[in-house]
Amino acid sequence: MVTRRRFLATTGAVGLASTASVATMGGVASADPGEHLLEIQGMGERAGYSFAVDGNLEKTSGGGANINSNDIISENGASGEVGRAADAYTFDGDLLAFKLDGEANVLLDGEAAHVGRRPDYFLEIQGTGERARYSFAVEDNLEKSTGHVANINANDEIENQRGRGEVGAAADAYTFDGALHAFDIRGVMRVLLNGAPAHVGRRPDHVITFRGTGEPAQYDFTVDGNLAKTTAYGANINANDTISGTRARGEVGTGADSYTYTGGISRFDLDGSADVLIDSVGTLRSQ
Repeated sequence: MVTRRRFLATTGAVGLASTASVATMGGVASADPGEHLLEIQGMGERAGYSFAVDGNLEKTSGGGANINSNDIISENGASGEVGRAADAYTFDGDLLAFKLDGEANVLLDGEAAHVGRRPDYFLEIQGTGERARYSFAVEDNLEKSTGHVANINANDEIENQRGRGEVGAAADAYTFDGALHAFDIRGVMRVLLNGAPAHVGRRPDHVITFRGTGEPAQYDFTVDGNLAKTTAYGANINANDTISGTRARGEVGTGADSYTYTGGISRFDLDGSADVLIDSVGTLRSQ
C-alpha cells in the first residue's frame, strides 16, 4: 500500500524488448480445461520477462519446464528469466501484457504468443476504500483496460501518454509500452505493474519535456523537490543542459530535453520558441 512519499529518482530501465522471437518448439504440455498454458523457451542467452494475466496464475513443470527461485508470481503477474531451459505457467482469462528483454520462444497453448504485438505492461491502480487521485506518464501506446476486473469510467482520462483519474473501492487499469516515467498520488492506493508492486513512491511525480522547433531556445526553471535528467520521449542528455540542486538550465534546437521532478515548478523562463510539455501534455508558458 502506498502513501505519498518523495524520493530522488531517475526513470530507470524499463525499455522496450530488444527481440521477441516466437516459434513452436517441441511438445506441448496439457492444461486443465478452461486454463491456458504459457511456455517461455530459452534460446541459449539469458532473457528476462514479465507478464500479467486476467485470472488465476500458477507455475507448472509441464513440458519439461523448470520451477526455480528466479521465477516469481505476484498477484496476477509473473517475472523470471530463461537461458537454455524453459519456464511455464497456467492461467485463466487473457494474457494482458508481456515484456521480453532478450530472445525467447513464447508459446500460448502451443501456438506463437505474438508477444511483440502485445503491450509491455499492465498497470493496475487499486482503491482502498477512500477516494484517491492519481496521474502518471508513460513512454508510448497508453490505453485503458478492463483487465483483472478494472473499471472504465468518466473519472479516468488519457491524453497523449498521460493517464489520470481516481479510485475508491474499485480499481482502474491501463496498458502501455516502454517506461513508467512518473507517478503522482493524492491519497492511499495500491499500484501494481505486471502484478508486482510498482514502487510509485520511489518514482518522480512528473516529467517535463522541451522540444525544439528548429531555432535554438534557452530554458531555465526551478522545481520544489528532486530533479533529474532523463531520456524520456526521445530526449538527449548533453553538456548544454545542467542541473544545480533544484534548478535546470539548457538549450534545445531540433531535438528534445526532458527532466523528471517531484513537487511543482516554482519558476520557469523560456527564451525562444520550443514546445514545453508536462507528462507529454500541454504547453507551459514563461513566467
